[in-house]
Amino acid sequence: MNLTVLGKYGPYPAAGGGTSSYIIESGKTRVNLDFGSGAIGSTLEAVGKLPNTIVLSHLHFDHTSDLLPLAYALKEPVPVYLPFDGSPISEIVSALAVFTPVKIYDGMTTRIGDLTFEFVRLPHPAESYGMKISDGKASFFYSGDTTYDRRIAEKMRGCKLALLDASVPAAHSEGKPHMSIAEARKLSNETGVRVLLTHVHPEFSPVDEALQAGLEIAEEMKIYEI
Repeated sequence: MNLTVLGKYGPYPAAGGGTSSYIIESGKTRVNLDFGSGAIGSTLEAVGKLPNTIVLSHLHFDHTSDLLPLAYALKEPVPVYLPFDGSPISEIVSALAVFTPVKIYDGMTTRIGDLTFEFVRLPHPAESYGMKISDGKASFFYSGDTTYDRRIAEKMRGCKLALLDASVPAAHSEGKPHMSIAEARKLSNETGVRVLLTHVHPEFSPVDEALQAGLEIAEEMKIYEI
């Protein structure tokens, strides 16, 4: 199983970067996780093909913004797994014939090709889900956007890699609906899981704090073996 980071920024990209978007692959199965700004071009660069399945952790614009231009490019319907939260993005996905919407919910487990997805709802202003993804050999956890929650550690245990929304330095974390680097380090220490930090705010540079915590910041267009 491999993870490709397409975009790591949020809530908007730094120059030359993209917002939250990733690809998880195992065997012949390829799934786009979130689809923020720049996701179409980065997907084509990474795999040479448009998405064939998309899973959305939640429907904030920095996780969904390339869905609209994707509608022009698709030649046949693509399944989109998403919360049915009544937001404009939810309504658009449901209305467009090129998308086949599939509702996700807390506790849902579903099979997509060679991959099993387990969804857990986590605290965020929008209805938002973390997901544990397994291919029968290894497991991976993606938090989506969230504040700290004990269920994250429960899902992370046994995983080889976790991609966490936790790149806000401690000095800027108070009142934000995202985890801090210190909270990500706590989760890594509790579970023994390798952690990549994502959702990097373009105005902050948390690299030094992340390194001091023994964590990594996700690199765009890099492939991580799981």
